[in-house]
Amino acid sequence: MTRIMTNSNFWAPILGLVGVIVGVMLTAWLEFWRSQSSKKYDFLKQQMEGFYSPMEALQKEFEIKVSLQQKISKEAAAVFVERPNVLTGRAQESPVTESLKEMDKIMKYNNAQARAELFPVRAKMLEIFKNYYWLAEQSTRDYYADFLEYVENWKRMEDQSMPFEMIGKRLFEDNKRLHCFYADIQNHFQELRKQLSQGD
Repeated sequence: MTRIMTNSNFWAPILGLVGVIVGVMLTAWLEFWRSQSSKKYDFLKQQMEGFYSPMEALQKEFEIKVSLQQKISKEAAAVFVERPNVLTGRAQESPVTESLKEMDKIMKYNNAQARAELFPVRAKMLEIFKNYYWLAEQSTRDYYADFLEYVENWKRMEDQSMPFEMIGKRLFEDNKRLHCFYADIQNHFQELRKQLSQGD
């Protein structure tokens, strides 16, 4: 009986020390895990605020304005077609001539808007891409060269430093390649928003 008590007395401090060590290690591990989770969350937030959210918003602005241009041009063309080809008391010229002048105004507005509003949107997106390249995922960074080339081609078009025959072809090819880029931005934006809302 005395021997058993002696063994119990011997192991008790050791077990207590082991418990303390395990507790300290568990606490340290939990703190490390919490720290890593916090760092991950902070980085995801940086990605959203610094890169994907502004890029997505600018892309939406571009798409909405281009879509509105197309809608107005299409609806105006339908109105012009339906006009009777006779002089009215209001018109000083034939309806065809009047319609052509109005369509010309629409085209001039669209071209002016492209220079003053649409191109700056693309330039701003490129600026964000350059400044916050480190925040972009690899799938997004893969499009950097294509997007840079697209903006440079547009600048040359505005400066008329490219043969006219090349403009349409190059910009069409650029736009075709960049559809996947815009989809990539949207996908990462949605995924980041989901993760941040869940506190991941």
